[in-house]
Amino acid sequence: MCIRDRDYAAKFEKIAQHTLYHKLTEQSRTFVEARAHELRLTQQELRELCQMANDLAMWKEPGLEAIWPQPGTEKKLLLAALRTRFQALQGKPKAYVEFGASDKPASIKPRLVSRSKGELGLGYCPVASEKTRCCNLMTLDAVERCGFDCSYCSIQSFYHQNEVRFDVDFAAKLQALELDPQRLYHIGTGQSSDSLMWGNHNGNLKALCQFAANHPNVILELKSKSKNIRWLLDNPFPENVLCTWSLNPQVIIDYEEHQTAGLEERIRSARKIADMGRLVGFHFHPMIWYQDSRAAYREIARRLLDQFDPGEVALVSMGSLTYTRDVMRTI
Repeated sequence: MCIRDRDYAAKFEKIAQHTLYHKLTEQSRTFVEARAHELRLTQQELRELCQMANDLAMWKEPGLEAIWPQPGTEKKLLLAALRTRFQALQGKPKAYVEFGASDKPASIKPRLVSRSKGELGLGYCPVASEKTRCCNLMTLDAVERCGFDCSYCSIQSFYHQNEVRFDVDFAAKLQALELDPQRLYHIGTGQSSDSLMWGNHNGNLKALCQFAANHPNVILELKSKSKNIRWLLDNPFPENVLCTWSLNPQVIIDYEEHQTAGLEERIRSARKIADMGRLVGFHFHPMIWYQDSRAAYREIARRLLDQFDPGEVALVSMGSLTYTRDVMRTI
């Protein structure tokens, strides 16, 4: 090995530590390292190649070698051609049929903890500001951390401990909360956890319904991906409590919304609440683009139109992924 090759070998070992190189398969590492030595890649260029190789593996696409341009091209032109080929794959809708049961992460069951905490966690939605056209939703942290494991969920970045926390003084704090009786409030409990999956644990649902009964100028929204409505069915609740469900095609539920209720279970739960004479709502949030997604979302819309009268549905919303910095780092 010549001095120049030895120098780059030492450099490669150093710069590779700042990339995804060590997360790649052995085959991908061998290919990337060979191309790095051949082209004398910089740290930024090596990082880009490792990211591409990692993405291709997650997408179940052939490795980086399958889209590598013909050798002999100047490095700048070769990398530009590689980016063009990679971006063509990146822009193609993904097909979940390529994924199997082994691609689903192992479930982690969090611990349920009851403890006293500081002030009642009531505030405005994090994106609310004078510069946004906002629905003015206020968020109430009835529970801290969700027990579901959706791959895209921003709640994971709020709470890093593997425990779900209940405030032992939650009911008392709600009872003491003073609101302007002349103002209309829209308050949701789905910002920090799923609103229904815990049922009436810690007496939370009972406290929330009593709060809604005491404040008829509040629209209290319970947003969920759960089918756990047993307590609500057994305990008639105020009309200003609005139960809503986040909906996605079943394939998204299977591969992205781990441990949640299925699409049919969510719609059936909403139907039971509507049968009590209560309004329900639906959130297509996040909507995810994949192969055949347009037909899948259209089918959900058709089912809702078939099973619910317009007067039974308070709202239907649509939204994309919630991109926070912590979520992007996790992704």
